[in-house]
Amino acid sequence: MAVERGMYKGVEVGNASFKDRFKRLYRLEIDKDINISNKIEEFKGDGLSNWAYPPMGRTNSELIELRDTVRNLQLVEDKKDCWNWNLNSKGTYTVKDCSVLVDKVILPRAVNSIESLRNGLVPKKVEVFIWRARLGRLPVRFELDKRGIDLNSVRCPICDGNIETVEHILFSCQMAKDIWAKVLKWWGYNSALFGYEDIFNGTFGYVAHDHKRNQWQAVCWVVCYILWKNRNAKVFKNKLETVPSLFNEVQVLSYDWISRHCKGHIMDWLQWFSHP
Repeated sequence: MAVERGMYKGVEVGNASFKDRFKRLYRLEIDKDINISNKIEEFKGDGLSNWAYPPMGRTNSELIELRDTVRNLQLVEDKKDCWNWNLNSKGTYTVKDCSVLVDKVILPRAVNSIESLRNGLVPKKVEVFIWRARLGRLPVRFELDKRGIDLNSVRCPICDGNIETVEHILFSCQMAKDIWAKVLKWWGYNSALFGYEDIFNGTFGYVAHDHKRNQWQAVCWVVCYILWKNRNAKVFKNKLETVPSLFNEVQVLSYDWISRHCKGHIMDWLQWFSHP
């Protein structure tokens, strides 16, 4: 335990700081910034000289507990204060450790054990978007209506033909179908569109190398992301892009992101544009 830090600001008892654990004593403490070594020296005497008035009742019980706790602290000479991160052996905080903690512990429990998805070829914002879409957490009109938000209509703002759900806006809407048809043809698929769970999970039936599978998944996620952007442009700005324009954006944006993040070979633009 370091010497310099004020004991009420740094030391913890269980999951609470000294300030929170000994609230009554803290109010009586004359020197709010007293450090640990000085408090230990104080307790070598009667321990009653640094209070605004002598502790009584429950405050006296806190005093006894504080004295016992401080007496057991082991101070390290000539060592500065530091914070220790207990999720790795080095005791230092890293963003990676925190990300692993959130991904493996907090997120699965919070969403009924549905884990977040990862694809390093797209930005984090796209990964988060796909995760929310998979959970049905996008603010489509059907979900907003279920939550009691009064809307003029729950129909799709693009086609006005069906209720706007996540599956509809990303896969079943006529504009979405037209764009997916172009994307499937671009990648050499002549079959019908896969189910949307296949898009999210990466189970596309693609048997090529892993890097190709990851690229294909990244392209599918980009399609979903652009379809959602187009939907928002229609809702909030009353602007709607054409299918060729959106398909071109899919090609350009997916190539840009994949080429930036791909560690292996990435083909040139002309080959990507014609047949990836």
